[in-house]
Amino acid sequence: SDSSHTILVKGYDSGNSFVDDDTINVTVDNSGGECMGTVLVGLLLLFGSAALFREE
Repeated sequence: SDSSHTILVKGYDSGNSFVDDDTINVTVDNSGGECMGTVLVGLLLLFGSAALFREE
């Protein structure tokens, strides 16, 4: 839905032990296209997860 959302991303190592978490705040506005908000949230999750694994 169109509004501000907070996403919590949690990172785990290969042994399923918790490593770190990060919070991402996004504002979704679908007026520019029906899928744009979903794509934005997906990209933020992808890059946020990659950053957690890179920091190990």
